[in-house]
Amino acid sequence: MATGLIGVLLLLALAFGLWRGSGRARFWTTVFSTLSVAYGIYAITQADASGLLQIVGASVIVGLLLVPASSRRWFHDLPAEG
Repeated sequence: MATGLIGVLLLLALAFGLWRGSGRARFWTTVFSTLSVAYGIYAITQADASGLLQIVGASVIVGLLLVPASSRRWFHDLPAEG
């Protein structure tokens, strides 16, 4: 029960950090999502169908955090257009 509570608090903290434009939250969300993709690959090799859904979901999160210029601007990686 305590582990689940810690996990929920961590997810809420990351979500709040992303909302505020924190580079640290972006970094850690990318790390955890990449690990989730790796675990999804492992789950598929164990014949667990939910692994594919996990891979797709985590890949979408990483893509949305790293690819769009608007996302990079939000986290101050690109100068603002003006």
